[in-house]
Amino acid sequence: MKEYYLVAKIVSGFGKDGFVKVSSFTDFPEHFLTLKKVYLDFFGEKKEFFINKVKNSGNTYLFKFRNFDSEKDVEVLAGKEIFVDSEELIKLPANYFFIHDLIGSRVLRNNVEIGEIKNVV
Repeated sequence: MKEYYLVAKIVSGFGKDGFVKVSSFTDFPEHFLTLKKVYLDFFGEKKEFFINKVKNSGNTYLFKFRNFDSEKDVEVLAGKEIFVDSEELIKLPANYFFIHDLIGSRVLRNNVEIGEIKNVV
């Protein structure tokens, strides 16, 4: 069974050509420029979406999905979360971690365990 990792969220449509505006949840959004596909969640099921183009517009990224060619086509995508599978995760630099790798880790203060990471908001 594939594992999926949350990397961004679609904020809204952008323009008339079927682009969507994306809010990144990653410290390395430039990785979006190399993605060929992502997954969107529809009623608890991940659906594969192929990416035709990604544009960097300042602090925002714009995605153009295959077969979504107009403002009307992308209306249904607003608010959807964007996931990648484990094959699409980037190799992180030293001392950087994915949130999913931190969940369950012990938290220490002065070598005394004070808790466990349950979630990151």
